[in-house]
Amino acid sequence: MLDKTLWLAAKFRQATPDPSTPPLREAIGWLLLRLVRAIPIWLGAFGPSMLDLVGRKADGWLASLGLLEPEQAYWGLDRIRSAASRPGRDPEALTYGYNVGVLVKEGAASTTTRGLVSGGPEEVAGQLAGFVRGGFSFLNLSPAGDGIEQRERLAHEVLPILRAGRDALIPRGRNVADRSTQPG
Repeated sequence: MLDKTLWLAAKFRQATPDPSTPPLREAIGWLLLRLVRAIPIWLGAFGPSMLDLVGRKADGWLASLGLLEPEQAYWGLDRIRSAASRPGRDPEALTYGYNVGVLVKEGAASTTTRGLVSGGPEEVAGQLAGFVRGGFSFLNLSPAGDGIEQRERLAHEVLPILRAGRDALIPRGRNVADRSTQPG
C-alpha cells in the first residue's frame, strides 16, 4: 500500500511539483484529497440560489416533505436540473432524495400533508411511487407511530408493492407531466 501511495504521490508531484513537501506527506495529502472527492455531497436546500448551487456543485439534493410539499419539491427538482445543465453537467448524474414520514394504517385518510404520507399499504405505495415518477431517485422513509410495527409494515406490505410495480415507474430524471402523488 505504501509503495502505491508513493507512486501516486510521484504522479501527483509531476502535475504540481513542490520540492518543499516530503514525498510521504504529499502522498497522504493526495490520498486524503482522493477520499474526500469520493464522498458524495448532498445538500438539503430549498431557496432558489441554493437550488442553483446544488445543480452546479453538489452530488445530490435531499429535500424533506416536512419543509417542501410535493409541488414545491418538483419545482426544486426542475430548478436543480436546469442549473446543472447550464454549465454542461449531466442532471442525471445527481441523486434526488426526499425525506418522507410514513404512516401505514388502514382507514387513515390517504394523504400527503405536513411531512407525512398516510393510508393503507396500497395508498402509501401509490403516493411513494408518485414521488419516484415525479423525479426522485431516493426516498428516505421515516416511520411514524409505533416504530417497530411501522417498519415491519413498510418492509412486508408497502415495499413489495413498490418493487412489483417498479417497471411501471418512469426512470429517474425524466420530466413528467403527471407528478401526482396519488395512486394511479
